[in-house]
Formats: sequence, structure tokens, C-alpha cells
Amino acid sequence: MKRPETREQNRIYGQHVHERYLPYRLILSFAMLGIAMLFIVLMLAFLFSRNEAAEPVPFPKLFLLSTLLLGGSSLAIQKARKAFMAEERTRYARLVTVTLLLGLAFMASQIGAWYVLQHHGIFVNTFAAASYLYLLTGLHAVHMTAGVAILLLFAWPAWRYTRNEGTALYYFSDPARLLHLDLIRIYWHFLAAIWGLLLLFFLLGSGLL
Repeated sequence: MKRPETREQNRIYGQHVHERYLPYRLILSFAMLGIAMLFIVLMLAFLFSRNEAAEPVPFPKLFLLSTLLLGGSSLAIQKARKAFMAEERTRYARLVTVTLLLGLAFMASQIGAWYVLQHHGIFVNTFAAASYLYLLTGLHAVHMTAGVAILLLFAWPAWRYTRNEGTALYYFSDPARLLHLDLIRIYWHFLAAIWGLLLLFFLLGSGLL
């Protein structure tokens, strides 16, 4: 099946879309920089407050599971981009679904980790280190929730338009779809990197490293 546009038309349209979405890329970059600085400041405060705690902060093993889930989700969305470029509609839709499901599983594991902490008598106001632990994971959960919501809005047309070759042809021919995917992919990798830093600091704060 031939594409509805020539290669030259696609190139011109793609350049137009790229210029249109450049401000969104800049906004995302500045937003991630601000979020990263916030987490770094809070993590440093967490380490300082940890020295004042009478007891070590329990480290829920679910944090390790959370890391695997978010890492797998990040890998899935990276592979989804490759599937998009190759126009593998079935594999692409499947990888977008896997990304979303692993993201939801990550959030569920975080709720489970909070439950474990509370089961051990560690609440948000127990002591300073525990407060920062809840604050850091809570902030990450907020940004993760926003990412999941955006991904869900993106995934719906991906599921809808890749069911057959006709609609998939138009879907993969639209450069805006790829730019949307790139913005989500960058943000998703960013969330995974932030969680990796949080995991390292929690391990340090718990005396496991």
C-alpha cells in the first residue's frame, strides 16, 4: 500500500511539526532540570536528617521490585520507538501497553512499600528521616502519576489506529506522533533515572551501602 503523501511532502510536514514542537521540548527540559534540582536538595536533606535518627529507616524490599518494574517500563518504551520507526504496528501497540502496565505496577509496588513501612511503625511523622522518605517517594509518585496519565492519553490512539494496515499507515506517517512519543520517552527515562538516585540514597540512609 502506497503512502498518501510523497517523501518530499512528508519531509516538509515533518520539519513544520518539528519547529512547532520545539518549544515543548524546551519546556520539558527546563521542567526536568527543576524537578531534578528539587530531588537533589531533598536527598541531601534526607542524608543530613538520617544522622539524627535514633533507629535506622527500614528498607522495604519492594523498592528493589519497583526498580525492576520501572527499569523494564523504560526499556519497553525505548523499544516502542524502534517499533514505531519500523512501522511494526502489532509490536508497537504491545510495547506501549507493556510500558503502561509496568508503570502502573511500579506505582502499586510503591503503595505496597508504604504499607510495609507503616507495618513496622514508620509513619510520615515518626522522625525526620522517615518524613523525607515519604516525601521523596511521594513526590516521585506524583510525577509518575502525571506520566502515566499522559501515556494513557497517548496509548489510546496507538491502540485505536494500529489495529489495521489502513489506519496504521496514517498513524505512522504523522511526524507529530513520533514527537509525542519522544517527549514521553524522555520523561519516562528521566523518572527512571530519578528513581535510581532515590534508591541509592535510600540504601545509603539505611546503612545497606
